[in-house]
Amino acid sequence: MLCFINLITKIQVVYMESILSLDQQLFYWINVRLNIPSLDWFMIFATRISDKGLFWFLIVLILLLNRRRVGGIRPAATLFTGIGIGGVVENIIKFIVARPRPPMAEEHINHLIHLPVSSSFPSGHAVSSFVSMYILYRLFPKSIVWTLPCAVIMSYSRIYVGVHYPLDIIVGAIIGIAVGKLTMKL
Repeated sequence: MLCFINLITKIQVVYMESILSLDQQLFYWINVRLNIPSLDWFMIFATRISDKGLFWFLIVLILLLNRRRVGGIRPAATLFTGIGIGGVVENIIKFIVARPRPPMAEEHINHLIHLPVSSSFPSGHAVSSFVSMYILYRLFPKSIVWTLPCAVIMSYSRIYVGVHYPLDIIVGAIIGIAVGKLTMKL
């Protein structure tokens, strides 16, 4: 039985190493090979407006200001709650995993903004963007035409500016959607 457990553990380690290697290669491809200097300003802008969920909290404010037209305060409260829950989940995972950000582990990359203090996995920008996208889509189905592109661009910008690996973004998006589903059930 112990041999079987050791074999499973070795397989898991090899599998995880392969995933992380692919993640690093994909990061390098996006961050260095797909870098277009004339887009740097836009990607920095996209990453800045989504810092701490700022863009999405502005949407909460807009919903509050238009509460009579959007069905009361429920949409704003739901979005605010989802972003908050997502932030808590993201920070717990960041603390447990403690993955270093790309500039601390990679060489010869495009690092366009200051290095955040928190660890890399998962991306908080992706969590807040995808939780917001999901909740807004469920509340206002037509919003998907702008919420999905915003969530994707804001999340992608984190790889482009050099502070997240693709896996950080993918897992952040999955967490965001899961938290969005949970929030809609509250």
